[in-house]
Amino acid sequence: MDRFALEHGFIYNNKSALKHFEVIQKHLMRDENVLLSLAPCGIYNGGAMVMNGICAVAFTDKRLIYAQKGIFGAEPVKIVNLDNVNDVEKDTFGMFDGKVCIDTLKENVRLNFSKLQLNDAFLAIVEVLNVYKKRNEELVLPVIEEIEQWKRLYDKKIITKKEFEEKKKQLLGI
Repeated sequence: MDRFALEHGFIYNNKSALKHFEVIQKHLMRDENVLLSLAPCGIYNGGAMVMNGICAVAFTDKRLIYAQKGIFGAEPVKIVNLDNVNDVEKDTFGMFDGKVCIDTLKENVRLNFSKLQLNDAFLAIVEVLNVYKKRNEELVLPVIEEIEQWKRLYDKKIITKKEFEEKKKQLLGI
């Protein structure tokens, strides 16, 4: 999971960051695949610091997970469904630091990186989110088209309203 982080210089001390990725691994679902892993230096939610120092971030094919293994055994973890991500932006602050801000329905997650890491991290996050969005659109479009076909059958009085509603619920998984 930490290969991308290692290859792009997001981990300064392998042993230090690896313990944080172990926390994320405990929270992965069986059918979940990690697409991107990063090791930012600090995570904020809005203006409040959530995790200080090196921590682990994983973008999976379903969720954003960030975690940190604390000194006294604490293991704070935050999970955000990728459906809830609205926007991503990057910005610099100070002479040496930058941040990637991930705006979600409920919060604004800020991942801090050095300016040297900022652009690589930002582009990798945007790519993962674009792949996720495209995959979801490809999954949803055939369902919408099939519902439209059933609606046409209903409009032509070939099927009843009850049959149409039942099929629509089935296709939508309701």
